[in-house]
Amino acid sequence: MSSKKGAEDWIDETKSANIQEFEESVEFDVSYSARWIVIVVTDDFDDPKEFGPIPLKLCRWLQNRDVQFILLQREDNANEVVIECSSARNAKEIRAKLMKEGYKAPLPSGTVKLFEGQRVEVSLLGNVSIAAFGGSTKQQITFHSQRDNRLHIQVMGLKAKGQLGLDGRGRAMFFALQKVEVSRENEQNVRAAVEQKATHRVEEFPEPEMLCQLPIHVPYPKSVEEASASIEGVEKCFYFIKEEVSTDWGDLAFHLGFNWAAIKNITGRNHDDKSRCFDLLFEWKKRKGDAATAEVLMEALAQAELKSVVDGLKKKFPDIVVADQYEGRD
Repeated sequence: MSSKKGAEDWIDETKSANIQEFEESVEFDVSYSARWIVIVVTDDFDDPKEFGPIPLKLCRWLQNRDVQFILLQREDNANEVVIECSSARNAKEIRAKLMKEGYKAPLPSGTVKLFEGQRVEVSLLGNVSIAAFGGSTKQQITFHSQRDNRLHIQVMGLKAKGQLGLDGRGRAMFFALQKVEVSRENEQNVRAAVEQKATHRVEEFPEPEMLCQLPIHVPYPKSVEEASASIEGVEKCFYFIKEEVSTDWGDLAFHLGFNWAAIKNITGRNHDDKSRCFDLLFEWKKRKGDAATAEVLMEALAQAELKSVVDGLKKKFPDIVVADQYEGRD
């Protein structure tokens, strides 16, 4: 079937396509370049048949995509990592856009082949690790050419043996997982069921295939004093605040003037409250510019009933905090 650009109706071209069938291929004529070929498959549950070799090969060819991986870390928080699994033709543009939003990144990976719906697992090698935060450290992303394939993870540097205090350095490795996931306890049952069908051949379950790898560098965790030493102005307080505010970051966001949509957006792009608070503070500074002062920040903290944080700021950062401004506030 064909459809001209801008037209709503589709025209059946079967009779005019000069279709010729061969043993392992089929040929047909088109009058202009075709971007999509649609195959309609009807499931027959009463009498299932194997998918024939020609449509199977065609489907695999149609589903195969050239893909590149991008790994980006926030310039103000290298522990926050974004991984993008992108069509090769869009990788450069996506990387440039994210770098304008405060991320830094090595060059994209080389081009690899992925199928639509392919699941990819991300693993770290070296003295770096995916932060668990009470859950699993396994992280997966599923590739679809027509939508965003983005994975947010938190990473941390580890103490390498004989290298106390050095930054975490390693590689992010990407593995293509098998298309059908079978748990170990069910594997024998699946094999037994397959063996009962004479028309099928029992195959070994494939191991994950390594696709590519990208370098990753994660600063080793510093104390509040060390983290703040090289920063000037109100940003000097941010590390301390995100450590102290944590789960109350949403209240602080409200009093800093963020609406519900903005708060929800920050929640979605971070995986824990400390990262959300850190993201909030830098987003506030980016929005307000010179108007993002310690005075405004202290006022918002006080309104959010975070007096202990206010008191801590007075003690640790007397050079940028007006010490007497909030005396007597409950």
